[in-house]
Amino acid sequence: YIMSHGADGLRQVAEDAVLNANYVLRCLDGVLDAPFAASGPCMHEALFDDSFLKDTGVSTLDFAKAMIDEGYHPMTMYFPLVVHGAMLIEPTESQAKEDLDQFIGALRSLAERARTGTAVEA
Repeated sequence: YIMSHGADGLRQVAEDAVLNANYVLRCLDGVLDAPFAASGPCMHEALFDDSFLKDTGVSTLDFAKAMIDEGYHPMTMYFPLVVHGAMLIEPTESQAKEDLDQFIGALRSLAERARTGTAVEA
């Protein structure tokens, strides 16, 4: 992978991964809770927590399973350990904006369904 991209290409894919993660982070502002969003841009991963699910009856695991039902690989859950109920999303450098927008739309829909009591349990 590294050899096929070369130095310039490797720099570009790294920058694209960071751009995609920040795009996801900012597009979900106000939808999912991001404990470190106020401290500035993220690197290659967007970190959220499950506090938006409080009092909904929907667990983080339910939310992850609902992502699978929507056709998406679920986020990394409960890591890093310094964030309770961590939900770590790592979009790759190869994700097109249209794909990210569709993914963001699915997360928005699932979060709204959790808040309004519409089942997201798998």
